[in-house]
Amino acid sequence: MGTRNLDKQVERLLAPRESSIEIKLKRIVVSHKGLCLKFVSPGTRGVPDRAVYMPGGKHYLVETKRPKFGRTNEMQHALHALFLSLGFKIRIIHTEEQLKDFENEISAL
Repeated sequence: MGTRNLDKQVERLLAPRESSIEIKLKRIVVSHKGLCLKFVSPGTRGVPDRAVYMPGGKHYLVETKRPKFGRTNEMQHALHALFLSLGFKIRIIHTEEQLKDFENEISAL
């Protein structure tokens, strides 16, 4: 195995997990008096990870991904497009910066 491949594997192992983004998202939403519920739909693959409900009836579907390495798949793209066509707001969050942007968005509500 080459050094480059080994370096990439080590980087992947040391990168933050998707769950760390989800935990931070939940803290942010709760601090703004909202609910951040795990969205599970047995038998349907590709649903967003979290349903976010904010005061005033604002609602978001949030897909969290591992920083740098997380990717959305074709099924997720298709479901996101369906939710968007139904008028739902979809957010995909990979990074601390995107978390901050989302916090700014819900702070403005």
